[in-house]
Amino acid sequence: DVQNVLNHIKNNDSNPYEITIRCHNKIIPILVQGYSGVINQKPVRVAALIDLRDIKKLQKNALNRDMLIMQQSKMAQMGEMVSMIAHQWRQPLNAISAASIKSSMQNELGLLTKNNFQEAQKFIQEQCQKMSKIIDTFMNFSKNSFKKEKFTFDSIIDTILALVGIQLQAHGININLDINDSFVIYGDKSMLEQIIVNLLINARDIYDEKQEIENKIINIRTTKDKTIEVIDFAGGITKDNIDKIFTPYFTTKEEGKGTGLGLYMSRKIMQEHFKGYLSYEKIENGSKFILDFNTKPKLELKDEI
Repeated sequence: DVQNVLNHIKNNDSNPYEITIRCHNKIIPILVQGYSGVINQKPVRVAALIDLRDIKKLQKNALNRDMLIMQQSKMAQMGEMVSMIAHQWRQPLNAISAASIKSSMQNELGLLTKNNFQEAQKFIQEQCQKMSKIIDTFMNFSKNSFKKEKFTFDSIIDTILALVGIQLQAHGININLDINDSFVIYGDKSMLEQIIVNLLINARDIYDEKQEIENKIINIRTTKDKTIEVIDFAGGITKDNIDKIFTPYFTTKEEGKGTGLGLYMSRKIMQEHFKGYLSYEKIENGSKFILDFNTKPKLELKDEI
């Protein structure tokens, strides 16, 4: 990296920069910060060199840990998906079963007409197509496509509702949409879907713990400030836990109901993929999660495990 060093000296650059040096057949990563000055009327260059090998090893270990956390989060999400698919399949399966039983009874009683038979077949085919569409929706959601493109939030809300809408209704939860302020987002659609679905599932679980709440509502809104807000009124997170909710493996749910990875991964996706930020705000009788898509300095995640 000789030329790189010479360029920094020539430009009198005092900003730190990375180089590699060879020492006894070893390649060593080094952080350099140099200053030009005068000593005894002679121009000098004073530089501090820091060996980065231990830091690079820590970074590699952190990356491996993040990969493990991502895998665990994906496995937990797959379990949640199986539950949601089973829930959404129950209604069309019951309908197919009822249509089949009705046709069989009509046939045994000699009441089955050609028209009745064709109607039953058409109904069963429609229900099968509905079930197939549910599978397609979940398959697309689970794919690691990483296809970056420009899109707006309103273009994916139907997919999100197809994933969790019926289940939320079954839990007595209503979703209010306020998506009038549209702005362009750049990234992979499925990743944003993953974040919103995770926030909705979290709100569902919290509402389930608060059986005394009769009017269960989740508000999803966009703002002119390029943010998406997901708001529930299930009591909010206690002050003692607010600083912990984005750390890996921390969960306030009952044992066996949560991995403590969803919010950690959601914030990580917002920072690293969308160059934004996910934050929490406690409101009266509830919680507000804010997805901010304005470019922000990269912040360090808390690694309290």
